Amino acid sequence: MKITPAIASILFTSGTNPSSLLSTLGGGVTSTVTATREPLSALKDAEKNGADYIAAKAKEPLVKRDLAAFEKAVANAKTVEDFFKNPIAVKVLLTANGLGDQADYKALVSRTLTSDYLDNTSLAARMGASRGAWYETAMAYDFHYSGMDVLKKAESIAEIKEGYAQALWRESLEASAPGVSFALAFKERAATLDTAYKILGDPVGREVVTTALGLPPQIAYQPVTSQAALIERRLDISRLEDPAYVNSLVNRYLVLRNGGASGITA
Repeated sequence: MKITPAIASILFTSGTNPSSLLSTLGGGVTSTVTATREPLSALKDAEKNGADYIAAKAKEPLVKRDLAAFEKAVANAKTVEDFFKNPIAVKVLLTANGLGDQADYKALVSRTLTSDYLDNTSLAARMGASRGAWYETAMAYDFHYSGMDVLKKAESIAEIKEGYAQALWRESLEASAPGVSFALAFKERAATLDTAYKILGDPVGREVVTTALGLPPQIAYQPVTSQAALIERRLDISRLEDPAYVNSLVNRYLVLRNGGASGITA
């Protein structure tokens, strides 16, 4: 995946590790974990009983510790800068909003989420153009205009706590049924991935779509324009608004993710 010079100048400052960041942006999320549960059955179970599993995860000691630290940090922070100095609190916020893999990039996170998301040239807008979670998070908590006001609201805190427990539950689900956590997330956000570039910029979208289409991870070394053109030839992106089509794509992804035949065209 190519990164524009403007974004690169921001990404590779303040101690960022370029190789690890490029790995994150370029895909490569598929693991070699062997399933201990049948993935399609695990997906159905997760969709039916997910709320109970999330509630149980939130009660685990280490998770409770992180959530307590997050609440304390929010309560004590007088400024946005104060909040972003707390690594555990930031980890909880990012994880709950689909950006957990960015927690180590402190300067990038603070500069992006506090930028003016209404300005098309801001970091939030530019990063959000390829990975919507950046823009959505900056807008949802309105750090630029409202400081800590939105984050301090009881409903915001409750939503983040649930989102964090959900993300950690999905990590554990992935360990027993590879691909299922990505399948769940993709079904939730598929309709928002309305361009090939958004698919490529979203780790979940990239993983599910490229795997379902039988495309090798090595396409990440091609220019992003070439990757996008390849996806556009193989996938009817407009149909990602159709739940039935998304469900069929997810089922193909799980089959291929766990050793099925490749070369599917959607």
